[in-house]
Parts: sequence; structure tokens; C-alpha cells
Amino acid sequence: MTPRRRHGRLAAFSLSLALALAGGVRAHAACLALPERHVSAPAARALATAVESGLAAKGAKVAIVFRLDLPRVTTPRELLFSQGGLFVHVDDDAGPHDEIYALQQGRGGKTPCERSVLTQETPDAFFAWAVEPRASALIPTTEMQARLLAVLGSPAYAALHNPDYSLMANPFERRHQNGAGFLLRLVEAARLDTTDADRIDAAIRREFRPTEVKLNPLMRTLGGTVNGRMALDDQHGAIQTAAFPSLAGYMAAKGLLAEPPLELAPPR
Repeated sequence: MTPRRRHGRLAAFSLSLALALAGGVRAHAACLALPERHVSAPAARALATAVESGLAAKGAKVAIVFRLDLPRVTTPRELLFSQGGLFVHVDDDAGPHDEIYALQQGRGGKTPCERSVLTQETPDAFFAWAVEPRASALIPTTEMQARLLAVLGSPAYAALHNPDYSLMANPFERRHQNGAGFLLRLVEAARLDTTDADRIDAAIRREFRPTEVKLNPLMRTLGGTVNGRMALDDQHGAIQTAAFPSLAGYMAAKGLLAEPPLELAPPR
């Protein structure tokens, strides 16, 4: 990407955020506008099938999957895959099927936009919110898959969730949390075999290299009064957050991945 195109993308992203964030304090500001167009139901099913078959072909019972959740033309590349969850292949009394456990940001209905909830849904439902039929996946080692499954089935799963949502939450603080930040804490709980939140957060502060996001000075100034999806009051200096690239890099560096990240999409 040329510097001019990248600058244009960042400017468009900042402008769209500025328009959405104008006015009000965080608790009363309007929600940051989310994409109105998502993939069709058949496209979501096709993407879910591609992910399920792709992971099955790799023998993965547990994986971390991300959907493309924000418009490409107005979003920095590092944040495109902004929504992720734990993909789990289940074989129980209902027969073999797949589920995705994720932190979902509020959309202004029952859940306010500055909050998040933990959900359990089918791959079809998870990918229905994608803006393009593309997904990225991280396949942990066999041992890490078992450890993540154990964390998912324990009280630690809910305990590591902070419902105070921000798209660019600082992973080194507990004030806010985004989807990748939640997954990072689950990965650390599994890696360290601990439910001690203090120990988990200490390891993240010591060893995790976050994704840095550049915003223009206008957006940086608005950080104290933005809506819940873009709270920046936990940022000090450069904007640092957990995102798909930094989570993938961290897991690779720690030897927690069975293979490099996968990109999955339905056949053309």
C-alpha cells in the first residue's frame, strides 16, 4: 500500500469515527456507527462451512477464529479482523456440531454499546455479522487446545471477562476490554495453567507486544469524550491494543500454534 493510500484510509477512519463520536460523555454518547451491510445468510453459511471444513481438515478440535467485522475502506488493516472467538468442535448427545464462544460488543439494544457480553452461538450466527466472507484462524497445538477447552469449561472463562468494552482497549490495563484482549487472557490462563488474574495480567504486561494504532490528533483529542466503542481513557501515549496480528504473533513466538495463521473463505 502506498503512503498516500494508507494516509487516506487512516483519514477516512478518523473522520468516520469523529462524526460518530461527536458530542456527549461516554455514558450518554451515541453508539459508534457499525456497518449496515453484512453478508447474506447464504454467504454466512458458506463462510461457516469453509471454516468448519478447513479446521476439520487440519484436525482442529479447538481454534481461535476471527471474522472481518469492519469496512475495509475505513479501517486500519490491523483492526480489520476485530471480532474473534473460540471455535469448538463438539460431539455430544446432539451429535457432532461446532460452536463459537465469543465476547460480543453491544449494539445498542439490550446490551449498551459500551458493554459486551459472552455468547455461545453457531458458526452461521457468528459469521452473519461479517462484512465480507473471509475469516482468519489460529490453530493451537494439541496441548493448548486441551488447555483452552479446560479454561472454557471453568469459572475462569467468565471471570476473565471485563464487560466494559472498547474497540481499542489497552491490554495492559483492566479498564476496558475488546474481543482480542479477552482471548489473550484466555490464552495466558491456558498457557500458564492458572486462574490468577494478577499473574495473567503481569505476564501480558511483561511479554505481550501489542498492536499500535495511529489516529490523527483530532481523534486523539476526542479520546476523553468518545462513546463506549472507542473509549481511549486507558491509553497513554501511543495507542496500544490487542488485535488479531499481535495475538497471532504472540502465540507463534510462544510456540502455541500448530501451524501459521489460516485465511479461510468459501470457494469462488
